[in-house]
Amino acid sequence: MEDPPIPRHHPPAGPIGADDGGTPAALVTAWLVPAIALAVGLVVSCWETLTSGFRLVQGDLGDTRLVNFTLEHSYRWLCGMPLAEDLWSPPIFHPLQHAAFYTDLLFGVAPLYWPWRWLGCEPETAYQLWMISVWSVNFVAAYLLLRRGLRASVVGAAVGAYLFAFASSMMVNIVHQQLVARFFLLAALAGAVATFRQPTRPRSRSEAWGACSLLWLGVVAQLYTAIYPLVVFVLAAASAAIWALLVPRLRTSALTALKHHAVPLIVTAMCAAALSAPAAIGYATAASEVGLRPAHRVSYPRALSWFLTGRTNRLYGDLQARLHLEFDRKPLQNNGLGCVTLAAAAWGLWLGRRRREVQLVLVSFAGLVFLTVVLPGGWSPWLLVRELLPPAAAMRAVARVGLMTLFPAALGLAIVFDRLAGARRGVTVVVLALAVAAEQSHRTKTYDKQANRVRIASLAWRVPTDAGSFLFFVEGARWHEHVHDEAAWVALATGVPTVNGRSGKAPRGWELDRPEFGTPEERHELLSRLERWARRTGFDSAAVAWVKIDPSYHQRR
Repeated sequence: MEDPPIPRHHPPAGPIGADDGGTPAALVTAWLVPAIALAVGLVVSCWETLTSGFRLVQGDLGDTRLVNFTLEHSYRWLCGMPLAEDLWSPPIFHPLQHAAFYTDLLFGVAPLYWPWRWLGCEPETAYQLWMISVWSVNFVAAYLLLRRGLRASVVGAAVGAYLFAFASSMMVNIVHQQLVARFFLLAALAGAVATFRQPTRPRSRSEAWGACSLLWLGVVAQLYTAIYPLVVFVLAAASAAIWALLVPRLRTSALTALKHHAVPLIVTAMCAAALSAPAAIGYATAASEVGLRPAHRVSYPRALSWFLTGRTNRLYGDLQARLHLEFDRKPLQNNGLGCVTLAAAAWGLWLGRRRREVQLVLVSFAGLVFLTVVLPGGWSPWLLVRELLPPAAAMRAVARVGLMTLFPAALGLAIVFDRLAGARRGVTVVVLALAVAAEQSHRTKTYDKQANRVRIASLAWRVPTDAGSFLFFVEGARWHEHVHDEAAWVALATGVPTVNGRSGKAPRGWELDRPEFGTPEERHELLSRLERWARRTGFDSAAVAWVKIDPSYHQRR
């Protein structure tokens, strides 16, 4: 027998209006409540962008521009523009090919960027609208999964989706926008739910094939988007699968579903493997060339990481700064959601503890916590994961696992709000929802996109139009970490590839991470490094234009 819906309180007068079926009030509520939740989430999360009239880009001049650069390169490839003939070879680390595999591809979410460029938006504006689009799709995907897949009420699904899309742990990582898009994983989860849940009626063949296709296509699309969320999703799914096989009731249901869906599961999995091949081969080749992350450089979550919200949080940031923890300065160590949100989510999961879906979600979360814990003596189960799952060895910031534990919290909130709405406690619902929204609010980093454009344009004038490539260098000035990002955007502006580069990894033999010198001897040593790179990759170092830049403008802004 199928599990009952998410537990709710039903007063004698009957169910709440949102669940009254097809009545006009129910239809209005079904659209109005999630629309308001999405609007509030976008206003709160995009506050700096909106209040500046899109003058400010939320993020920093490093990873934010790298994400924007990656998206822009895919757009130029689609349009057949110069330096974009090969999708996987952006014009950095010249003349290296397939440098895209040194970081997240973002190709899966690039279609949310392209239309804004086709409409005439500048790259930075298109990026801002891309971020809003990604947040919105995250919300819609979470709402549909909670509402239709897990049968939450309209109010519960809307609040749960709000947390999933706009959580504090996402906003504190605003400079790492490659991690934001997680709706593909929700699609995979929806496919898994549809595949393995016991049906209330016989499924048609098309429904079975559709569910299996959704499962695997979500995984493939995430592979072409970002690796971190995919690896964590696979580990969470493995934890849930092990639990399902250990519990007799769940094992019987799972094996029955596997038997009934064996053919579509296998066929769609084979198709997914074929679609994944280019990305998988590219990543594997890059890993063999540059190596994986050494185990001693892995950043694990600390016990407090699950509760800290970050120093930019509007409610808790100042208090957290007074603790002087130091390790919390890194966004990846701030996976908390706020006191009220965390307590409400935990209460909801306790209320729904008898449901199979809730049990599996809790086991998945517990599995992630266990796999990333550091035991006395410094050993972590993650070291074993690195051996069994090679992509995990490419992950340095394992503490980011907290970003993928938002769905359990969203599910818990949905259950709590179902219970409160069912009891017609409207005031409590509104107050608690406002508290949840407030706890997720952050003061995000920004930069002025017009000032950035002016800077890139001024630098582009310094690159000779007849140069085969160019190298930005710093002479007699303090080095700044964004020099390589400047070079990448200048390459797009001039149509001349750059020997500079910055990504998740640097290519083997590329010793130009800090092209700077202050003496003739240091200049000669830099030239030697360039020549070694030229010999290794087979291009003429004499054709490289040396362009001196002054990075101090970043401090003068």
